[in-house]
Amino acid sequence: MNPDHLSPRLSLALSLVPRHGTVLDVGSDRGDFAIALERRGQKAYAAENKEGPYRTLCENLHRHRSMVVPLFQDGLAACPADVVGLTILGMGGRTIEHILREGSSRLSAIEWILISPQSDFPAPIGFLAANGYRNVDGRYVDETRQYPILLFERGWEDIDEDELRYGPVPWRRKDPVLGKMLLAQDRRLRELPAEIQDLRKAEIESCERRLRRWNLAR
Repeated sequence: MNPDHLSPRLSLALSLVPRHGTVLDVGSDRGDFAIALERRGQKAYAAENKEGPYRTLCENLHRHRSMVVPLFQDGLAACPADVVGLTILGMGGRTIEHILREGSSRLSAIEWILISPQSDFPAPIGFLAANGYRNVDGRYVDETRQYPILLFERGWEDIDEDELRYGPVPWRRKDPVLGKMLLAQDRRLRELPAEIQDLRKAEIESCERRLRRWNLAR
């Protein structure tokens, strides 16, 4: 990857990041996303928690003559005082939830959080909703699978079961990639042998209900 040529997923993530304040990019990999933030005028920190990836991060920052500050740490173990926003991208939802939960004492100064869980979406969505963050923007991406990129800001909101499961904003806006995913889930269930469908009747009925809410025909 190259900070000048971000993937469609990271390009979408960049477009959702508020254009103010200092950002901590957790699990930054090579730091390309943090460099892209820097190049549009924002101060950024890039965190990695393993020696090999951290060394690669530092080398890439040096190669691009970047002023992004590398941090060798787990999650939010040391969140610099000037950070107002977090990006936690490309991890499992339970990993994201763990990072946020372990660093919850440091969230009081965080104005917004951008996440892209690749599995277990309700884990981080539920944590953020329960801890004073509301989903204000977001879309689904379609790579090897479909998953959301969600921006949360300070505030409270009530969310229902489907919004918790898929993300409030994409659900309410009827995101087309999410709609594609819902139809694919229904199709996979319908293609199961009849005896398996009997065992998963509740799941099939829930899927039908979601399709009806969206007015999607099978």
